[in-house]
Amino acid sequence: MWRFRVLFALIGGAACLLTALLLEMVLQTRPVANLLASSMWPLLIYRSDISRRVEQAGGQSGEVQISLSWNNRNDLDLWCVDPSGVRIWFMHRRSPTGGQLDVDANASVEHLTSTPVENIFWPYGEAPLGTYRVFVHYYANHGDPDPTAFRCRVMVRGNIKQYQGSLWPHQTVEVTDFTVRPATTTPVTALSNFLLEEFVIVGLWVGLIVGLMALAFLGGLWWVYRRQGVPFLFTRLQLLLRAGRMAGWGFLAGGCGQLVFHLLLWGGVRAGMGMPPLWENFGRYVGWLVVGLLVGVKCSRWIPHWPLRATRNAGGLAGLLAAWCLNDALRVGSDAMGRLLAATLVGALIGLMVLLVFAEEALPEEPVQEVALPVLEPMRLRPQRAHGVGVVRTVPPKMKAPR
Repeated sequence: MWRFRVLFALIGGAACLLTALLLEMVLQTRPVANLLASSMWPLLIYRSDISRRVEQAGGQSGEVQISLSWNNRNDLDLWCVDPSGVRIWFMHRRSPTGGQLDVDANASVEHLTSTPVENIFWPYGEAPLGTYRVFVHYYANHGDPDPTAFRCRVMVRGNIKQYQGSLWPHQTVEVTDFTVRPATTTPVTALSNFLLEEFVIVGLWVGLIVGLMALAFLGGLWWVYRRQGVPFLFTRLQLLLRAGRMAGWGFLAGGCGQLVFHLLLWGGVRAGMGMPPLWENFGRYVGWLVVGLLVGVKCSRWIPHWPLRATRNAGGLAGLLAAWCLNDALRVGSDAMGRLLAATLVGALIGLMVLLVFAEEALPEEPVQEVALPVLEPMRLRPQRAHGVGVVRTVPPKMKAPR
């Protein structure tokens, strides 16, 4: 029995890994990469490069947060003029209103990096109402070619907008201005602000992986049935339809997980906790747990030989491990590696839950031989007279004698 479990664990892991590799090629294309980079909220499967850099540099999040990133060793500076008219920059890092510049990259030639970031934030409950103006200044060239392209992200109470541009040495541009007003966001508004594209992106990623995983499992079952000499239950069309249903349920599971993740982050923003790494990582665990449980339940529904309780528990465990891979990869490495590991774990752990049982027909211990008997003519009785006892009646043919 264990050889079948190991076999289907390998089938599930290999199918999910192959699918994730193909999807990774799509995610690395320029249009999709730009779409992901401009996403307003973090995704279950992706976090923007700015978020990762701010986290690694020790930057903080707040009610208002402005972040700047670029991709060479030149020195760009982030400026912000707050509603009181005070300019926050590297020469004046703190404002009386509570804003501060906590990350300043490539300011020293001894500590240059090709993945720099700068960050200005106001703690929750301290951001003043009014208009803010955001500038980017090219301070110094440290040997890399120009112009230097940059990306600037502005987040106000969880609502994110991103801007991009390029600069020549000593040039200054005003990126944007925005106004902070009294908070009026309601839960209904938060749901309406949930971007459909985030639901679709995560749903498609999970759905394609789950659909091809189910197709691989059904193909493996067909091979095992054929090897055991047992007729398979489904035609090819039915097999494809079941795999398609699993893909549809995977799409819904991925979208629901992203929705839960989004609402948890929004709740953290509204409660004043913001989106620090710890809170975001916790939300990713909960979102992936939802995905794993839904996928496990539907695998037991549409794929034979997967028991409900074991498959559901395996899916939940796989979801938690997938979140662990993604959180760890997003902190110290590539999120692409996290996605590959997450997909492989989901397929392997669900495949390990297969329970194949083939019923054998019971045969008699000794063979039954057919014996042909001769056909006998019916016997006729002649009437006889009894001696002092009674009278024997004549019995017609094919009738039973009376008792």
